[in-house]
Amino acid sequence: MTGGAGGLIYISSWDLSGTTTYSITIGAGGVLEANGGNSTVTNGIKTLTSIGGGHGLNGSTDHGSEGGSGGGGWYKNPGTGYASNQPVSTNDGVHIYDTTGWGHRGGDGYQGSGYSGGGGGAHSPGLNGVQSKTGILTYDQQGAPLMSDRNNNLGGAGKYYADFNSYGDSGHFASGGTGGNNFAHSLFTPSTRAHRGGGGFGNNAIFTHNPAADGKPNTGGGAGSGGYGGSGIVLVRY
Repeated sequence: MTGGAGGLIYISSWDLSGTTTYSITIGAGGVLEANGGNSTVTNGIKTLTSIGGGHGLNGSTDHGSEGGSGGGGWYKNPGTGYASNQPVSTNDGVHIYDTTGWGHRGGDGYQGSGYSGGGGGAHSPGLNGVQSKTGILTYDQQGAPLMSDRNNNLGGAGKYYADFNSYGDSGHFASGGTGGNNFAHSLFTPSTRAHRGGGGFGNNAIFTHNPAADGKPNTGGGAGSGGYGGSGIVLVRY
């Protein structure tokens, strides 16, 4: 029941000619059983939309959702992770910018084991539960390693931008949330790590909010299990 990160758009040179006034909306992080809000920039003619992150499959309702990055699957029924619906090519209504949109699917849960899938990230998909059960070494965009294990069902890595290293999570944005081992409520172990980019640590095996699992604000990071997603961010460099 881990959350996917919000969709990420990076355009190195966006045409701002024409109307000089733009309206900006920052998407709120998703809450339990609800996707995150979209972040938009618009002048009424041109619009950029980063799609809010998808929420994970939840045992109380047995559903999840696609999003900018997809939510991770719960560990049963059957726990399939959800896809990204952030377009790879960004259409602002006037121009199309190829390979500027980023998002990935959430990982599948491992049925009957207690291992949920990680939420999708802007740089890579969330891990499947079976990968966390056996343990797998993963890497972020800068090559920093992070090990999954039975208590750390890692979400996907975020994207890194050196020009914005004073923002987000030290320049990393939109990593997926991590799930803890929730085989049984009495045996639940919180997760202790997540990829850089604002994804939350899993901290709850029941279906109520635990702030310790929230994604970081203004990163677009996905929720850890039991948390809310991190709010979005819009950055303009000129």
